[in-house]
Amino acid sequence: MKKMKSIILFGALLFGIASPVYGNAEELTSTTTSETALNSEMKAAEESTTQPTSEQTSSVGTNSTDKHKTTTASTQESTPKSSAATEKAAPTAAMDHGSQYFTDVSFTDIAGNSLAKVSDSDKIKVHYTFAIPEAVHPNETMTIQLPEQLKLVNYTDFPLMDAAGNIIANASTDAATGLMTLTFTDSVEGKTDINGSLFFWAKFDKTKVTDGANTLAMPVNGATTDVQLTVRKSVGTTTGNNNPTVVFKSGAFDKNDPSIINWTITINNAQQRLIQPQILDTIGPGQTLLTNSFIVNYRDANKKSLKKYSLVPGQDIENSWTKVTQTDTGFQLYLDNLGSASTINNYASAVITYKTKVDASTTRYINGAGTNDEAGQPQNRNASVNVYGSGGSASGTINEAIDQLTDIIDEAESIDETELTPDDAAKLNDEIHKAHEIVDNEEATLEQLDAASDNLEKVIQEVAPSTEQPPVDTKEIEQALKELQAAVDEANNKKAEEYTPESWQPVADAKAQAEKVLKKGQENPANVTLNEVNSAKENLTAAVQKLVKREPPQSNKSLKEALARLEKLLADLNQKVRSLYTEDSWQKVMDLKDEANRLIASGKATLAQVNDLIQRLTAAMSELKLKTTTPNAENTSIPISTPSYISKSPTTSYQSSLPKMGEDKGTALLILGVLAISLATVMIYYKK
Repeated sequence: MKKMKSIILFGALLFGIASPVYGNAEELTSTTTSETALNSEMKAAEESTTQPTSEQTSSVGTNSTDKHKTTTASTQESTPKSSAATEKAAPTAAMDHGSQYFTDVSFTDIAGNSLAKVSDSDKIKVHYTFAIPEAVHPNETMTIQLPEQLKLVNYTDFPLMDAAGNIIANASTDAATGLMTLTFTDSVEGKTDINGSLFFWAKFDKTKVTDGANTLAMPVNGATTDVQLTVRKSVGTTTGNNNPTVVFKSGAFDKNDPSIINWTITINNAQQRLIQPQILDTIGPGQTLLTNSFIVNYRDANKKSLKKYSLVPGQDIENSWTKVTQTDTGFQLYLDNLGSASTINNYASAVITYKTKVDASTTRYINGAGTNDEAGQPQNRNASVNVYGSGGSASGTINEAIDQLTDIIDEAESIDETELTPDDAAKLNDEIHKAHEIVDNEEATLEQLDAASDNLEKVIQEVAPSTEQPPVDTKEIEQALKELQAAVDEANNKKAEEYTPESWQPVADAKAQAEKVLKKGQENPANVTLNEVNSAKENLTAAVQKLVKREPPQSNKSLKEALARLEKLLADLNQKVRSLYTEDSWQKVMDLKDEANRLIASGKATLAQVNDLIQRLTAAMSELKLKTTTPNAENTSIPISTPSYISKSPTTSYQSSLPKMGEDKGTALLILGVLAISLATVMIYYKK
């Protein structure tokens, strides 16, 4: 007991020493963590001002000035104050409102169409809207911190306008941090409810995006909002293509006839999944649509022509959704599936060309085209052609010049190179490459951008293939139509009731289509193609060759008689002895017997089926082969069910069924033998 008391006393003493040390350790850890966080925050702030400059990118703002130079504005992003001590230590500075006044952000292409898919080498247009409901003061700021996946295309300073056109802030960008700072001007003094918008160009940091869905955290409403964008990772080098569009439109005066404008609509350069897209086109005033000028050129993913159609409003194309109909304001165009929806034709995009005749009533002719993207959102594009009396035109600003040049690049890339000579294709690609270099050059001047636009437009006019169609030679088509008529006549001579419904339906379908092609061709052979006529004839001929005759009606009497013959044959088979025949020949008969029993049991036997079985079973029974070692092989009439040696008649005995072979004499000899052996045994016994 004494020893136990000593142990308890020692434990209490040890606990009293350890408790205050443990408490001080917690306090020490807390203090150290707080100091570490403060040091890390101060270190991050220092690094944000000394970070090295990264690759330069572009910025385009609403109503920006003409200068196109690199400007780096050192801005320090404000960080939340972690304590009252930190707030007191911060230097006095104008208030930064962050992104709290920005109400919405979106990404579009150059035409303002919402983006669904882009390449990692594309440029995107970032749009912001803002609303400032309270009073702000000069030198206060708003800031936009780009996510790590985006970089500005250039660093040109630009003004920020309110709805009335007043400059309320000047924007500057920091190449090192990707921070855009908007500093309020004196125009905001005494004003409230200021609202407006801005935009700028950005491109991707290829090391920060992945192939597929990407989430970009964009500053808005004082926080960040996630914008989803699907990015395709490019392989190898690139010349800096613009982001592809769902719909693009351009126009140019015909170089041979200045009273005609050649219009071009390119759909689905964005490679979206478009299911039977429709284009609604509006033709502006001063123009008349030339209805015989429509050409639709379907292209693969490499922009190579796959199929080309000449269209006339109101006329359909066989085996294709492609058609055009006139409307009060222009026309509506219907296309086959494009992009990943086109699994059979592999149509990736389409280029549509048509012409209008102008009446010289204006100096600016406008057309608009609209369709829906893969998400069902409307995508619209306007195009205009200006009449210049002399000189040329100037863009006015760097931003307008960039927009104009990228439009012309898109037009040039819509040209089908397979229709160009090798020299013209090389010349066009060379000029497109030069134009891309100018767009990507952050130091390019307004004059350089305008010159690149003029040069590329000139090359397009020089190399663009003529849209005039050569006259169609209809001799072959007329001969093919005669052959198609003969195939239709042959099909008309067939009677549906003589053939099975399954084989007749393909003939009916093929004949209906052939008659439709015939009708169009007889109106005008130029309305159909040789391939179209030949395909219709081949389909109809093949269907007729596959016709299957119906069986003639069978009488119940004939069927009953046939079944009776089959059952009699089966009864005869039951009289056969299996052991007398070879296994192979017997098995063949048994298989047919089983087949016959199943057919009879089904109750659905036809006369033809029963007759066929009778024929095959009779042949198999005649081919039964006897085993060579079987005695009395000549006796083949012993029934299976009742062997001959089992008699049901009282007057029949086993012996009477056997052949006579001297068995009576054998019995007498047996008796004499037994007596002789017995006598000999007795004699030997007595002798002994």
